[in-house]
Amino acid sequence: MAASSSSGSIGYGGPGRFGSLSAGQYFEVRRDGPGFNTRGEASVFIGHSLPGGSANRPDGAWLRWHWDGRELTVEGDRYGLIPAYYALDAHRFALSTSIHRLLEEGVSAEPDEEALAVFLRCGVFLGEDTPFRAIRALPPGGHYVWRGEAVPPVATLPLATALTGMSRDAALERFADLMRDAIARRSEAVGDFAVALSGGMDSRHILLELCRLGRRPRFTVTARAYRGMPSRDVDIARSISESLGIPHRIIDQDEDWLALELRRNVRTHYCTLEHDWSIPIAEQLGPDAGVVHDGIGGDVFTDCRSITTEWRLAAFRDGRFDELAAEFLGHKAAPRQFLAPEFRERCSWERAVARVSREFARFAAAPNPPAAFWFWNRTRRVVALAPFGVWQRAFHVLAPYLDEQVFDFMASLPAEMVGDYGFHADSLAREFPAFAQVGYYSEANPAPPVGWPGYRQMAAQALRHLLRQPRGRLLSRGYVLPRLGWALVDARYCRESAWLPPLAVYLSQLEAGRHADENRRRTSSTKRRSTSQITDA
Repeated sequence: MAASSSSGSIGYGGPGRFGSLSAGQYFEVRRDGPGFNTRGEASVFIGHSLPGGSANRPDGAWLRWHWDGRELTVEGDRYGLIPAYYALDAHRFALSTSIHRLLEEGVSAEPDEEALAVFLRCGVFLGEDTPFRAIRALPPGGHYVWRGEAVPPVATLPLATALTGMSRDAALERFADLMRDAIARRSEAVGDFAVALSGGMDSRHILLELCRLGRRPRFTVTARAYRGMPSRDVDIARSISESLGIPHRIIDQDEDWLALELRRNVRTHYCTLEHDWSIPIAEQLGPDAGVVHDGIGGDVFTDCRSITTEWRLAAFRDGRFDELAAEFLGHKAAPRQFLAPEFRERCSWERAVARVSREFARFAAAPNPPAAFWFWNRTRRVVALAPFGVWQRAFHVLAPYLDEQVFDFMASLPAEMVGDYGFHADSLAREFPAFAQVGYYSEANPAPPVGWPGYRQMAAQALRHLLRQPRGRLLSRGYVLPRLGWALVDARYCRESAWLPPLAVYLSQLEAGRHADENRRRTSSTKRRSTSQITDA
């Protein structure tokens, strides 16, 4: 079945359906006495559903909601891959595929200091946290029904059962068989498609298996990490594509860093400082791609040496979640001086540790606890924002590693079997020996050299942007502005402070949302006073 690229909503039709592309759909229902008032799209199906799921839930990456006049039903895939967010109070439930849309519709933009205390140290929002206190991410695996009560959706995390008694050779064979079946099911559900190809293992496995199945993509696509910079990631992807006789497209980065940064923050729902590179892919490929196979989720459980260490496993076993949290967050001494003093105090180290510690405890029973924590928090909440947030606006994305059978098998593998970066590489060497000598590139996005002009452009554009903004309560202008200025004259400092321009622009956008929220409240208060005065008169 060919994928639809329609921007309108398509009713849920069960497994084997492709729905609308996600571009800020919105629905709001308010209790009004004995009845309800609604706005927005009352019936939406986004993404794709495929046969093969469990618990009467289709496989794939999908989100559905439907209002029947009395109750709102919200359902999604087991991982919560399609980014969706909600605001809930005693009288209203508002749901959207865009945090920006929720803010535009009047949901409060007051910051969630505890969530930001974590994010500003490690770049991740945990669980269902967002930058805004009134907005939550729709949890994974949910079947939620709203009938007018202020009861929030609850996450369902399918933690695997530990695999025992299987040899490494048998596990390699089982993994290859499951991947072949998952890729075949997805390739049979679509017409033409492309493959997002890097220099690593995950996307290569998908491409080689598709070719073995006789389902060759129309082209492969790779994005450069930095404008004008050479990349071994691109070189390896091009070499593999050429050896298979498949056209390879290289996507360059946008010339205007600030414009790209501002779009990225909106399209990733203010939930990451990553994925600049993903936006040009969506904008340049657009509907020409139709469907793209992506390798998300392949590395977390099969090659997790950097995630699953002996120390972390021991800390999970002993319940030392505060220690795990401190290690995850980094250096306690980091003063967050780029924050305004009062906001810095509310985003304290202690609050960050407490939040991360609670999240680590949720995964203590998993066969590979560090990898499970990483998948449900970083892969789902950060990595997925590129394929299922940014790209989902332009084309559909298939994710074979998140096939239920593949995922459950990977998640059940003992840490000792997959913690050396060798499991997936050995599987590929066994299945595709002709490519065994082609190396992998695990550092796909190395930093450009000290004198790269892009660093100076970032600092200059961020400085001009902040000077045009009003003073706020989040960012310390006394700390940030002089450092951005110094970065314009000192190339080495410019590189060392390359983390500052994206963070400063991000916080300025949160501040702009807060200002708009305050203006709405003042306007609403003025209107209420005026109405009251007229009534009294």
